[in-house]
Amino acid sequence: MKKIFQLLVLGLLLSGSLASMERSSQYQTIAISIGGHRLQVEVADTPAKRQIGLMNRSSMLENHGMLFVFPRADYKTFWMKNTYIPLSIAFLTTEKKIVDLHDMKPNQTTELYPSSEKVIYALEVNQGWFRKHNIQKNDRMVLPRELKGI
Repeated sequence: MKKIFQLLVLGLLLSGSLASMERSSQYQTIAISIGGHRLQVEVADTPAKRQIGLMNRSSMLENHGMLFVFPRADYKTFWMKNTYIPLSIAFLTTEKKIVDLHDMKPNQTTELYPSSEKVIYALEVNQGWFRKHNIQKNDRMVLPRELKGI
């Protein structure tokens, strides 16, 4: 009976790890720069990818993040439902200029993080990354040449 229980637990752990890897592999990864600092970001450019974002992950590598790309500029609001990693978010205009920076509290739904202007991008990174690299409002993001249209 104990071995069966151990096998069940191992199976659940493996399926969770595989699901996490599978979820992560659904995103295109690109290199961007912001304020002269490079980041590897997963691109969330569909409604399904934007809805899931970084939910249910326990960590993220340094100098990595997620770039949310919306179909048109509008006021955006984020929250941290089922997001366990402390994150910072930058909201960016169609000109790829930062208009807002927020530090977000993990795994809660009561606090909202809004943009103050219409934006088309949101960039999530590990909390403190922007501060550590002296990234501020009005800094610009640079996308790879082949992705200039997004």
